[in-house]
Amino acid sequence: RIGLSTPKHLGCAVVRNKIRRQLRAMLSTFAKEQISLDIVIIVRKNYVIDKFESNFDSLCSAIHKIRSLINE
Repeated sequence: RIGLSTPKHLGCAVVRNKIRRQLRAMLSTFAKEQISLDIVIIVRKNYVIDKFESNFDSLCSAIHKIRSLINE
């Protein structure tokens, strides 16, 4: 299970919903792999400023770090 948290300082409800939709699209690439963890993703200010590709790369690196911690 994955929880998404988008604080109000990121923007209005439309912007926060757009961010959540983007994150769900990014996470759908990892949905095929079964990880038995509960993860909460908290979006920071730089997410709005950065491009989609750099945000996706950051998310991928975070997921890979989590996987490496699980496999140890």
